[in-house]
Amino acid sequence: MANKRRVKIYWGRIFTALAVLIAFIILLVTAIKGIIGVFTNSDDKEAIDTNASAVTEEDDETQEIIIFLNPGHGGEEDSGALSVDETRYEKDDNLTVGLLVRDELESRGITVVMSREDDTFVSLSDTAEMANESGADLFVSLHRNSADIGYGVEAWVNWNAPKADTLLADNILSALSESTISENRGIGFGYIGYSYTAHVNYAVNNQTTMPSCLLELLFITDEDDNALFDEYVDEYAVKIADGIEKTAYQLGIAEDPDGEITEIDLDSYSYPGAPETVEVTDAVTGDGDSDDSSSSNSYDFIDTDALLAKKWREF
Repeated sequence: MANKRRVKIYWGRIFTALAVLIAFIILLVTAIKGIIGVFTNSDDKEAIDTNASAVTEEDDETQEIIIFLNPGHGGEEDSGALSVDETRYEKDDNLTVGLLVRDELESRGITVVMSREDDTFVSLSDTAEMANESGADLFVSLHRNSADIGYGVEAWVNWNAPKADTLLADNILSALSESTISENRGIGFGYIGYSYTAHVNYAVNNQTTMPSCLLELLFITDEDDNALFDEYVDEYAVKIADGIEKTAYQLGIAEDPDGEITEIDLDSYSYPGAPETVEVTDAVTGDGDSDDSSSSNSYDFIDTDALLAKKWREF
């Protein structure tokens, strides 16, 4: 009988070969994952970079502008001026146009803070304090005018005609002149009934820390002006918003995303008939170097809160 040859199995070599094979498979899988990862990460990075760029561009285009709107008067305490037949209250018209201007500005991405949004009384000092604490860039107080005889629109700024304030008032009046109004009466400096040399101001212009103006939008005591107000109030709101937004771009508060309105050199701006700016010391501290009231602030500002009951040309 032939002898069967015994086969010797080299288990050590088999295990070594298996180990090498497993290691090779692991390396192959890792390499494939790495290749896939390169393309995936590249796509992700491009997406991240694109998104970041878009956010940056969006931030650049939506620099925040904050506007403080003050619809004058309000509440049972202060109706403002009255129509001749005493059926129309200034406080209501002020609120109507104020809410319309707010909505128009907000539709343009501009932040608006209101002194009131309903028939509520807010004192002048509280209004100014609210505005100063809001971080607002510009302040506009909205009113209707009144007199025995008078018609048209006008605006008021501080007696010493700060250029930023005057620019704001000028832009609003110019925009309104593009609409249907009875007359553009221009800008007043200080307080109605007083020469600018008296150094007296409306409280909202005197106590706020940002460029401000007080707008008198037609005469509530004139029948024709009331008819114009009722017919064109929506258009007036758009024009007022136009003037405010233009001022924000011209003062460099934000950049016009359309590039149509650029920042101006405020030093070169002038308003016809504006009084020359006069440097004075602070009225509260009274630390002027001269006893001459024309060169130091030894005078008193009008206590405008005490004049709320006044029914002629209220502020």
